Amino acid sequence: LADSWTLGLISKQIVHVYSQLKNSAYIQEKTEYSYEQYIQNEKQYIQSEKFKKDEQYWKEKFKTIPEIANIQTVKENIAIKNEFDGKRKMFEIDANIVENIKQYCKEVNISVYNFFMAIYAIYISEISNLNDFVIGTPILNRTNRKEKETAGMFISTQPLRINLKGINEFSEFAKNIATECMGMLRHQKYPYQNILEHVRKTNPSQPNLYDILISYQNSKTNRNSSEIPYRVDWIFNNNVADSMQIHMFDMNDEGTLNIAYDYKISKYSDIDISNIHNRISSMISQ
Repeated sequence: LADSWTLGLISKQIVHVYSQLKNSAYIQEKTEYSYEQYIQNEKQYIQSEKFKKDEQYWKEKFKTIPEIANIQTVKENIAIKNEFDGKRKMFEIDANIVENIKQYCKEVNISVYNFFMAIYAIYISEISNLNDFVIGTPILNRTNRKEKETAGMFISTQPLRINLKGINEFSEFAKNIATECMGMLRHQKYPYQNILEHVRKTNPSQPNLYDILISYQNSKTNRNSSEIPYRVDWIFNNNVADSMQIHMFDMNDEGTLNIAYDYKISKYSDIDISNIHNRISSMISQ
């Protein structure tokens, strides 16, 4: 089991060894950190005061339960063999637009992740007519250099609660998102399953806290600094757990930004996804 950060580590190691073989150099084995240490750390965390503080944070965050946001479509549900059957539709944001986004983020002191989360949150709010809802988001969950050099499954998913009440300016909302994300990151080690179990004590029929997931993948392969020409592609496995998962990434460090929409074919069509992305692109331009 591994996360996408691990795949970046593996890619770098393969290219490193290949380069040494090509140059008939002595292959130096890297000192690898063991995933076993992370498992031990997790066991200690569950018994710690930090765990109790994190638990209290999430209990307070979901003292009330918002409605689950949806992007509605006109597509009729069709009979399918597997409810997780999905498709991926890819788009690319031009490098010039990405550079403009980075410049804007620098001016208002937010991250590119905050920017896109704010854009999609506003769209979801408008389309679902909700001001208070949750978007799922994967968290790297690697808190130090040692963990960032360790292969394994660290990533977890956290529920980001969105509130647009009383917001008039985009920059104000984006900064609120940034603040909310900082709080989420401070308590990221607490498992999502525990949050859900707490919610279900008062709402037994609650299936999930979100049905839309948004991720910003910052894993790089460093291929531009390699003497071996190669590129990395992310292959979709045609299965998706949520109605829609939106992934932003530039694994090959090309300056552009790929946006992948992974969606359930029982709910969305190819045209639906194109329409959604066209509206998002228009919002970004504005």
